[in-house]
Amino acid sequence: MTDRSTIPRHLDGNAAAGEMTQLFGSDITNAMGTCRLCGHRAAVGQTRAYVDGPGVVLRCPDCETVLMRWATGPTTVWLEMPGLRSLEIAIEP
Repeated sequence: MTDRSTIPRHLDGNAAAGEMTQLFGSDITNAMGTCRLCGHRAAVGQTRAYVDGPGVVLRCPDCETVLMRWATGPTTVWLEMPGLRSLEIAIEP
């Protein structure tokens, strides 16, 4: 039996890259997000991703605030970004 307390529950935000590409139409792991609570600014790929639930949760790597969360159903995606002050996505020329 595995001791679950020694297994990290989170991965980095790159673990959700495929799902984010489906949501946003492009890879946003390099997009820069700013946490609404602590002001930490980091690439989406550097967030803490929790992917073991019915949806995906991305948390601030500094203060653990929920930055983004989404769940996908057969015909709908529910997306919230409660902890993001801003999300800077570069536009490719």
